[in-house]
Amino acid sequence: MSSMSPSEAVTEQDLRVAYLGRLPGRLHAIEEAWTKFARDREPADFEPLKMHVHRLAGSAATYGLAEVSAKARDLDRLTQPIVAVGPFTECLAALRDAIDRVSQGETPSPS
Repeated sequence: MSSMSPSEAVTEQDLRVAYLGRLPGRLHAIEEAWTKFARDREPADFEPLKMHVHRLAGSAATYGLAEVSAKARDLDRLTQPIVAVGPFTECLAALRDAIDRVSQGETPSPS
């Protein structure tokens, strides 16, 4: 087993920064899945939406982004078992706002 020097080691902060950089793409995937499902109402389009939302809820919590995780959990609950268009759209907007704040470097508020 080789050991890394401190300068080569990936830190928790490095992982968090990389995760923050991927958040806008994850939000985009949720918004695209929602748009497709809301427009076409195809059951096959629902599973990707649920998957993206559920994964974001869990991973955001892992990286200490309580507000993003809470907003994603709100969306996740709305995907069980059916989606109400109005509430989902409102929760999606709240998630977008939370991700925007985190992406702009604002300190996340505990939820």
